[in-house]
Amino acid sequence: MILILFIGLVFMDYKMVSVIVPIYNIETFLPHFLDSLLSQTYCDFEGILIDDGSTDNSGVIADEYALRDSRLKVYHQSNAGVSTARNKGIDYSRGRYLYFADGDDTMLPNCLETFYSNMVPNVDAVVAGYERVKMDGSIAYRTSGDFNLMLPPRSLLSSLYKPRYFYDFGMTWMIFYKSDIIKKNHLRFQGLLIEDALFLANYLLLCKQDLHVVSTPVYRYLVNRPGSIQNSRPEVGLGKKLVLGFKSRVRMYELFLEYKVQGDVLHQSIIGVHYSFDLMQDFFIKNNMFNELKQEKKLYHSVTNRKERFCWILRKFVKKIFLHYFK
Repeated sequence: MILILFIGLVFMDYKMVSVIVPIYNIETFLPHFLDSLLSQTYCDFEGILIDDGSTDNSGVIADEYALRDSRLKVYHQSNAGVSTARNKGIDYSRGRYLYFADGDDTMLPNCLETFYSNMVPNVDAVVAGYERVKMDGSIAYRTSGDFNLMLPPRSLLSSLYKPRYFYDFGMTWMIFYKSDIIKKNHLRFQGLLIEDALFLANYLLLCKQDLHVVSTPVYRYLVNRPGSIQNSRPEVGLGKKLVLGFKSRVRMYELFLEYKVQGDVLHQSIIGVHYSFDLMQDFFIKNNMFNELKQEKKLYHSVTNRKERFCWILRKFVKKIFLHYFK
C-alpha cells in the first residue's frame, strides 16, 4: 500500500513539459511573463523558475506566483549567470520535453500546445515561429509564410551563420527539446557567448530523427531592452566578452569536426574563429594586454593551421585593397 502511494505521488509530480526560466532583475517584466505562462492552453507543464541572485523584487514575485499555482517551482541561487541558471533548471526538471524561455519576454497562449501537438512520432525537436516586439509594444517582425516541414536536423546548422536565419531558427526559445536526448548526453549550456547557438548545434548533432518546423508564432521576444538576458552579460567587461565569443566559435568548430560536419557549415565555422580572434587581438593590442593575447593565441594556433591563417590574412588584404579602390 505504501509503495502504491509513493508511486502515485511520483506520478502526480510528473509533468509532460518542463518550462525552464532564468530570472535576474526583471521585476518590471516578470509578472507579464508569468501571466502568459499560466495562461497556456496546454496545461500539463511545470514552470521551473531559477532566480539567479536578483537584487530587485524578481525573486519575491516568483515566490508569490508559486504560492498561487503549484505548477510553478522557484529555486534561488547566488548570481552565476544565465547558463548556470538554465543548467540548474535541467537538473531539476521532470518533464519529458524541455522548453527554455526568458522571463522578460512573453509566451503566446498557443505556445506549448503548438509545440506539443507537433512533436509527432519520428521527430526529435519542434521549431516554431515568433514575433519581435519593440519596447513600445509594436511588432517589428513576425515569422512569415505558412509552412509545415520535416527536415533533417543538420539542415538547420547553416542558419547559425546567416544573421536573418539565425533569428528565424537559432534562438533557444524557438525549440522544443526532448529531455532524454539532453540528459543522456549530459548536454549543458557552457557559459560562453552565443550559448543558445552552441547548445542548439550540439543538440541537432545528437538528433537521430527529423525536426518538425512550423511557421506558427508562439513567442514574443522583447528587443533592445537594456540589461536583457539575451543582449547583455553585466557580469563581464568587453575584454572578457571577446574572449568568451572567441572560445564559443572555437568550441563550435571543434564540435563540427567531432561530428564530421562538412561543406559550407564547416567553412563558415572556421571563418568565425578567425574573425572572433581578430576582434579580440585588436582589443588586447590596443589596451596593452599582451599576456592575455599570448594565452589565447595558443588556443587559436591549436585549432588552425598555417595555411588557413595565411589564407585568412590574404583574404583580409584583398578585401582592404578592393574597398580602397572601389568604395
